[in-house]
Amino acid sequence: MMMRGAKPRKEGLSLKRILYLTDLAYVAKGRDYAKEDIFIADRLSPRYAVAMCHPRSAEAFEDAMC
Repeated sequence: MMMRGAKPRKEGLSLKRILYLTDLAYVAKGRDYAKEDIFIADRLSPRYAVAMCHPRSAEAFEDAMC
């Protein structure tokens, strides 16, 4: 999903990587953290390679993201 105003990713370029840790199932009164985190990751994706995962799963990706 490309957001309005976001520039398309240029193929073949090596992008810096972000491991975005989030609990998409977290319930908060008056907030939809899942939508907010997906929106942020989408906005970052034209300039960075973004991977989202739950904080408890992060250890499995540490070596790959360094």
